Amino acid sequence: MQSPRLAFFRLMWLWMALSSFVAIEPSPHDYLFVLLFAVAIAFSFLSFQDYVLIPFFLMGIFLSANLLSLFFSFAYLSRALWFLGVTFYLLVTWFFLVGLLQTFGSRILNIIFRGYMFAALLAAFVGILAYFGWIPWAEFFLKYGNMRVSSVFKDANVFGPFLIPAVLYGIYLFENKRDFLVRAYGVIAVILLTLGVLLSFSRAAMGHYLISLLLYFSLPSAVSLKKRITTILALVIFVLPFIFIILNQPQVNDLLFMRAGLQEYDSDRFGTQLASLKMAMERPLGIGPGLSEQIFNYATHNTYVRVLTENGVLGMLSFFYFVVLTLLRSIRHSLNIFGENSRFSNIVTATLAGILLSSLVIDTLHWRHFWLFLALPWIPLNNERDSE
Repeated sequence: MQSPRLAFFRLMWLWMALSSFVAIEPSPHDYLFVLLFAVAIAFSFLSFQDYVLIPFFLMGIFLSANLLSLFFSFAYLSRALWFLGVTFYLLVTWFFLVGLLQTFGSRILNIIFRGYMFAALLAAFVGILAYFGWIPWAEFFLKYGNMRVSSVFKDANVFGPFLIPAVLYGIYLFENKRDFLVRAYGVIAVILLTLGVLLSFSRAAMGHYLISLLLYFSLPSAVSLKKRITTILALVIFVLPFIFIILNQPQVNDLLFMRAGLQEYDSDRFGTQLASLKMAMERPLGIGPGLSEQIFNYATHNTYVRVLTENGVLGMLSFFYFVVLTLLRSIRHSLNIFGENSRFSNIVTATLAGILLSSLVIDTLHWRHFWLFLALPWIPLNNERDSE
């Protein structure tokens, strides 16, 4: 009979493997989380050390600011309650992941990244097949007149960014594993995932991809210079030809060229952000969770502006301090290149920095994988008591 811990680890892998199937809500990923959370509580798989008190405190303030802003949202109370419910759910997943990282350390990291890679590859594979019409009901996996891939996501602007951490993980496998099959798997994964990012035609995703890739190679690493040069050459030799093949497809080339510049709706985005900032000055306690679309008839397309406008100054300060503190902690892990729990630190830091920069031009607050990467840096550092 398998132990509860082994069964839990397998469920964790499945939870991560299902993390891309979010076209419907609640998704299978969400239902499985309820089971995982119950099992973790029942078997005391969650533990918390003193150094996580500060992020807990900041998230408590952020949640309080959300609740306070509800008093100004009675005209749209059902929408505000729904939005707040989703935010609270994501905070609970963050709490759950931080507790697991305190208990299991690097063991749970391996499971998380393997499951995430499976989810990303499956989403990319389905999206590529759908884009070229190689599977039935392809239109269900495409958006905006079947021009952009959303795959098993609701939005192409979430699908594209979701693939980027897996791209970095594929590079990690190529650089750090000696087994030829594993290294080949890493290269093939990077090719498929990169094509998926391109076919999302998301400007934010493409910017995120380039920023995260540059940061990954810029951060300190235990990988030798020779291996690093080999990795870059492999990317050029194996990945670039596939990119050029895709770009030579007329429909791809035309749409990429069109989306490279400013779009007609960009003025609406900037106008909404300006109106939101003016409203934030008039309503420093916020207008209510998720009400930007109702008040301005358009999304802010800026996470920080959304939080400031909807949750007030208190909500913005607590959220901003929390994400900066998390990023700084992730950088500390990256500098500790030989730490056992710093194995994937460059992936986490590069991904998190990319999402935080993307948050200037897109709403990321309810991205499930954003909260995953806000949790991962809170794994114990070498000089902190590790309960493994």
